[in-house]
Amino acid sequence: MEETPRIPAKRSFRFGNLEIAPNVFLSPMAGVGDLPFRRVLRALAGGRIGLTVSEFVSVEALRNSRTRELKGMRVGAEERPFCLQLFGGDPAKFAEGVRIASGLGFDALEINAGCPMPKMVRKGGGAQLLRDLPRLARLVAEARRACPLPLSLKVRVGWADGSALDECVRIACGEGLDLLVVHGRTREQGYAGRADWGAIARAKRLAAELRPETPVVGNGDVRTVEDAVARLEESGVDGVSSGRGAIHNPWLLAQIADVWEGKPARSPSLEEQRGLFDLYDRFLEEDGFTETGRLGRLKLVTARFLKALPGGAGARVDLLHAQTPGAYWDLLDSFFEERRKSGTAGFEPGGLEELNG
Repeated sequence: MEETPRIPAKRSFRFGNLEIAPNVFLSPMAGVGDLPFRRVLRALAGGRIGLTVSEFVSVEALRNSRTRELKGMRVGAEERPFCLQLFGGDPAKFAEGVRIASGLGFDALEINAGCPMPKMVRKGGGAQLLRDLPRLARLVAEARRACPLPLSLKVRVGWADGSALDECVRIACGEGLDLLVVHGRTREQGYAGRADWGAIARAKRLAAELRPETPVVGNGDVRTVEDAVARLEESGVDGVSSGRGAIHNPWLLAQIADVWEGKPARSPSLEEQRGLFDLYDRFLEEDGFTETGRLGRLKLVTARFLKALPGGAGARVDLLHAQTPGAYWDLLDSFFEERRKSGTAGFEPGGLEELNG
């Protein structure tokens, strides 16, 4: 890494009775942000992650005890504070799910009103709530009454444009929510294009007028330590979260924690880069994944991590086509050995101009 980035004035915030420090954390990502991957990021950061947010869990799964769907609720012993993210579209059923979840030992709960996934939208949850703001208001009100824990709302700026965002801020502040998280894209954008940090800044200003004690966290295009600092300072938000940026660079949260402590952001050695895959594989195995299942998850991370490494493009294609675990590990070892021989062992993630999450 180059010289130490400047340190932002704001490096923590209050989420109800919780102190969130550092104020940059991992965004929940379906199919990626599970317990093994979160364990990897926490290990790399030496535990210095201010908040852990689960993959989304259906309130219907909670109400009906659907065991397979509830796997995302599992909490690592070191994952505190831990926020459980819930989705659903029916206000009464959502409140029932909140009451159940509130008694299960989590530190906080989050309402998902931003996920663009079609399967969630079809069920009336996630970003679909942005098309029916009166229903969103009822759902938030019911959830707030049912929840004794710190409660947050995660939204996008809107469905097709940013017209829903101001009302979302009014709903969150009017119901006394403890945190508002804003992803700076519309549902129609998905993860394409640039996040609208001007809209996020506007949401923060409005929240500060309506209810100063409700912090606002921004999400979108946080790929580097410098990005995190710039987003905090330019938008005035209380915190930021990163999703895809942390897959391209699993040391991102560790580097942010370093800088927040006034130290240079450490750059992992070639051996540490290679060890990342062994660490993830071990955590997947401990979580009960079969060898074939582990290969699938390893490929998912490989697809993004190697894209951000010098010379990774060609090896990435070969690794994604590996048919057996043995072939995968042989190819991976060959890639890192070639990097060692060629002197490209440094870690300066590039190619992130295509990253939009």
